[in-house]
Amino acid sequence: MKKLFLMAIAAVMSLSASAQLISSNTVTHKKGNGYNRLSVSYTSLSNIGEDGMSGISAAWTKGIAISKTTPLFIETGLGLNYAWKSEDEYKTNWLTATVPVNLVYKYEITDGIKLAPFAGLYLRGNLVGNISSDYFDEDISFFDDYEASRFSFGWNIGVGVDINKFYLGISYGSDLNEFVEDADKIGTFSATVGFNF
Repeated sequence: MKKLFLMAIAAVMSLSASAQLISSNTVTHKKGNGYNRLSVSYTSLSNIGEDGMSGISAAWTKGIAISKTTPLFIETGLGLNYAWKSEDEYKTNWLTATVPVNLVYKYEITDGIKLAPFAGLYLRGNLVGNISSDYFDEDISFFDDYEASRFSFGWNIGVGVDINKFYLGISYGSDLNEFVEDADKIGTFSATVGFNF
């Protein structure tokens, strides 16, 4: 009976040692509450006129952890975007609000530096859009005069880098629906800087 008791203790101790060895050699990700980010972006929009448009955006992003063992996140949030173009006597202004939903994987390169490729979809509300000129009695509206869509949806892909609390990223996306009937779909390149908290 004594031998059986000693063998049971030895078996429990060996299992405990094996578990410690496995856990020490396995990279784990602790599930937390995620993160928030405030960011600003320079944007370049293609297929709006021949020369495209420049823009700037400010955004709040929420990252939600979806796995206890893998650094996988869903990112969503809200961005306010303003784009403009001046050409000869004409000035174009466009104000939109965007809600993205992206899947993000954060790969740790070194302590404090993470590479974060992402891909997903977005919904954009086209709030204000017009063309103004001294030649016009009143501004031309994208929506009243061109019957542009008030809502757009599309895809985007990109990569970010978290350097401690700071964020740098680039992305490209394209609408899946037409902003104006029989026109090219709008593509957007963005370069982003932000702060995670």
